[in-house]
Amino acid sequence: MSRRILRLAEVLARTGYSKSTLRRKELAGEVGRRLRLGPNSVGWYEDEIEAHVASRPRMPLPESKEEEVLRVGVRAAPGAVAPAAAGSVSGSTPLYQIQLRPGRRDGDESR
Repeated sequence: MSRRILRLAEVLARTGYSKSTLRRKELAGEVGRRLRLGPNSVGWYEDEIEAHVASRPRMPLPESKEEEVLRVGVRAAPGAVAPAAAGSVSGSTPLYQIQLRPGRRDGDESR
């Protein structure tokens, strides 16, 4: 029985890693080593990639949406105004700051 070999794009899609993260995990021994398929191509054994994906820990489900927001947290953009200071009723609203391209006026979408 032969083992199926996955190319780079498929490995990245299945793991959700970038190329640099995949390489870092490969060097750390967390993911199977790549195979040289030709002068310009490499691949990985499918069963090794699947075993790695299955071994990754799963996040527990939050009990409520508020707990999820507290756990994940929201980082404000530099210069953003806190919702309470902006007249918001709730202090749990995420902070956002819209950045326009230089030379554009607020709301000018004509260009």
